[in-house]
Amino acid sequence: MNGLFPDDSDARKTYPLYSGLFAYFPAALAAIAHHSYVGNAKHNPGQPLFWDRSKSTDEADALLRHLMEGDYVGMAWRALALLQKHLEAEGAPLAPGARNVSPPTTEETSVLFDIDPALLALIEQQLAADDPDPESAMGLNVANATPPDSDGHPLSHTAGEATANAPLNPVSQGDEE
Repeated sequence: MNGLFPDDSDARKTYPLYSGLFAYFPAALAAIAHHSYVGNAKHNPGQPLFWDRSKSTDEADALLRHLMEGDYVGMAWRALALLQKHLEAEGAPLAPGARNVSPPTTEETSVLFDIDPALLALIEQQLAADDPDPESAMGLNVANATPPDSDGHPLSHTAGEATANAPLNPVSQGDEE
């Protein structure tokens, strides 16, 4: 591999930039390009367009803030920034529009967090539910997969049942302060 793409012509065809990216997301990519322009005017007034990496380095935090605020363009820009830095840490060429760059490390571009065991069980159940092999999906599908209780057992209600009266964080009588 030389640069971004493989040297082999057949392998290069597995990177369909127009038909697999630009044709899928033209409005989104235009919005992100405009976001880059506006950000450059704000952070580097009067200078040519470039990504000044010294201005902000909290891609994962900013990505989630933008998502929570409903700023999907800002979120998508941050997702691309996080991915670019991660790929560079894995050996991809440095983005030509980047300035003030210190070589990223995998640790800086990896988002690590402790996952709640009940959430992990739910994710695993959803993955099994989406599995096309009925043997491994154990008869589950997305429509009937239910989240587990704190011990990892499926809850007694089925997906779609009303749970309006169920507390979000049940507390037993002995645990109240």
